[in-house]
Amino acid sequence: MNHFAFSAYATSVTTGFLGLFLIFAARAHLSSAQRLFALYSFSIALWSFCAGKFSPGFEDPSLFWGRALHLGAALIPVLFFHFVLRFLGGPKSKGLEKILGVGYVLAALFVLAGFSGHALVRGVTSTSAYSYPTPGWAYPFFFSYFVAYVLAGISLLFKQFIHSSGVEKNRIKYLLFCSIVGYLGGLKHFLILVGLQPFPIYPYGTYAVAIYAVAVVYAITRHRLLDINLAVARLVLGVSIYAPLLLLPAFIGRAFHSEIQRWLGEEWWLFPLFLEALFALGGLVLYRNLRRRAEARLLAEQRRYQAVLRQAAQGMTLIRELDRLLQLIVHLLTRAVRVRHAAVYLWDEKRRAYARAASRLWPVKEPPVFAKDSLLGLYMLLHRTPIVTGELLLQSRHSREEQMQSVVRSLKDLAAAVVIPSFVEDRCLGFLALGEKSSGGLYTEDDLQVFQVLSSQAALAIENARFYEELQQTQANLFQTAKMASLGHMAGGMSHQVNNRFHVLTLLAGVTKSLLKDAGVSGFLKMEPQKQEAVWAKLLDTMDRVEKNSMRGGEIAKTLLKYAKPARGYRPISIRRVVDLAREVAVFQENAKEAEMDIEIPDGLRVNGNLNQLSDSCQNLFGNAFDAIEKKTRELTENKLNPLPQDAKGYRGRFKVRARKEEQEGKNWVVMEFSDNGIGMTEKELEYLFIPFYTSKATADKGTGLGLYVIQQIIRQHGGTITPTSTYGVGTTFTIRLPAYEGKVEEDAEAADRG
Repeated sequence: MNHFAFSAYATSVTTGFLGLFLIFAARAHLSSAQRLFALYSFSIALWSFCAGKFSPGFEDPSLFWGRALHLGAALIPVLFFHFVLRFLGGPKSKGLEKILGVGYVLAALFVLAGFSGHALVRGVTSTSAYSYPTPGWAYPFFFSYFVAYVLAGISLLFKQFIHSSGVEKNRIKYLLFCSIVGYLGGLKHFLILVGLQPFPIYPYGTYAVAIYAVAVVYAITRHRLLDINLAVARLVLGVSIYAPLLLLPAFIGRAFHSEIQRWLGEEWWLFPLFLEALFALGGLVLYRNLRRRAEARLLAEQRRYQAVLRQAAQGMTLIRELDRLLQLIVHLLTRAVRVRHAAVYLWDEKRRAYARAASRLWPVKEPPVFAKDSLLGLYMLLHRTPIVTGELLLQSRHSREEQMQSVVRSLKDLAAAVVIPSFVEDRCLGFLALGEKSSGGLYTEDDLQVFQVLSSQAALAIENARFYEELQQTQANLFQTAKMASLGHMAGGMSHQVNNRFHVLTLLAGVTKSLLKDAGVSGFLKMEPQKQEAVWAKLLDTMDRVEKNSMRGGEIAKTLLKYAKPARGYRPISIRRVVDLAREVAVFQENAKEAEMDIEIPDGLRVNGNLNQLSDSCQNLFGNAFDAIEKKTRELTENKLNPLPQDAKGYRGRFKVRARKEEQEGKNWVVMEFSDNGIGMTEKELEYLFIPFYTSKATADKGTGLGLYVIQQIIRQHGGTITPTSTYGVGTTFTIRLPAYEGKVEEDAEAADRG
């Protein structure tokens, strides 16, 4: 069997097998395009088988096989054109339907012409290497028909290629490349038939047809294809390496046949076989090495952004702010992967739907929302894998399922090329929606795997961020609870102060009223000048006392309003202002009078923080100190506690606040110490000090156990620490360390500190 026969039969077997594969392996979901390509493959198989019969030394060429060859050849172009139409979604106009109908009529006419008379094939021409049919008078028309329909199919593919993207673009690229290669290989037959044979590559052109058929079947049966640039690089690299390595042993065996036979005798063929095996093994190692390098060059950009996404996925769980996290995700996808637009959809419990939470460069002005039981939501829950719009679009073209087509419409409404759902266990938190790559490139298997990792990590990070937000809200509620408890403790002292003001005002008003009533207007005018001056002075003194008591009542109300003011954002604040505001509130506690207060805070100490939160924390420490002093006073009075040496002459509670700046590890800190000589704490009390709802106070009206826990959370949010030290019967010291602020302070911040 010569090269001509071998290549023809190889092509016949290959294309026939692929046609059977499409029919039997995919018969459950056989589309019209796949069915047409199966018929198309059988036509090529028939043409190739008949062409193999023209092989001198193997078969006797005959006119029958020449005419049978053109039975397959007549069907090839119109079946190719029909397949292209179906592959692209069906005829787009009635004109194409008419062209298709004319093609089948011409194919039938040429089949009849081939088996009747000598219009198409009038004989057989033989050479030493191969034989071929001799063309008749109608052959130029057949050749024109063949070329016209093949070019029409390729033209339709090319037009669709220009306007397509993603998976569809890559599939059409496969078909275009393979069709051009295959038909250029088959064109050699026509050149021979019309007497043109510029160089002797005729047998090898048939191999191109087999390669073409294999590649096309790959393109129409697989949706997620290898990028054709990479596929071509692998093919060229493999042929470049294996062709010389595998042909070289054959050349050596033929050139040095006699020498090898004298050396090895009848088993001379073992030497070329050994070389084949050795070169094949060496070629495999060389191919893998060169392929790795070639792919590293071709996929350098893809692997770069995949590494960036993997690193980002690892660090996402450290981000606590949800909005910042979502913006980071869309920024990474648009900048690193260079997608045209990106969006994050999250489940919105209030709306009971998936709604857009963040996006970048998104072209959809009114983004849609999707209920959990929407077709897109159900599809994500069912498959739990990335959804490639191009793949689903191709599947929906050949599917009658309205559900799949509805999912495709939803993806188009999103302007999404890929959708990656984010799951935590069985819950779908949302999904990432990505547009096409700016380069027009394909989303590969590796891309989708990295996106899945990113999506999974993003789901965990979103859960963490939401938990952190809920925790902050819980802490705010706890803080408000602790604040209300503090207000309850201060209620007695504050009500006493307010009642005193009103009592004084009532007395002054009564005295003034009696004085004016007794004197009367006429009586006042008849008084001696000295008495008039005395009454006038009394009235002025009364008004002065009214004014002072009213102002003091206003100060009490102002202090209460400051305490109840909601927390705002962080800004540079003075530590002195923090402590002063806390002291203004604390002095209204009933037991505040039991303690001497000593406050020493240098000017210029500032931190970046929230004035209300920090002052409330300090006020809570004031209140705890006063309670500790009150308890120690009671214990000493009831002889339950032995007095210290310094208290031998009488115990007097003292509370001190000191602040200073310290430098540690190249960073400046503001250190505040709140010390009291109250009852102190035991080791067990210190151990449970910051546990929520733990309290050492005797009754619930004295404490809820939330204050110190809330203080600790506030200090941590400000980047600081709070450390207690205490000895029972001696006293307690709380040390707070906060990062010092040394930047420029705006004028309005200064005014706020003063006011």
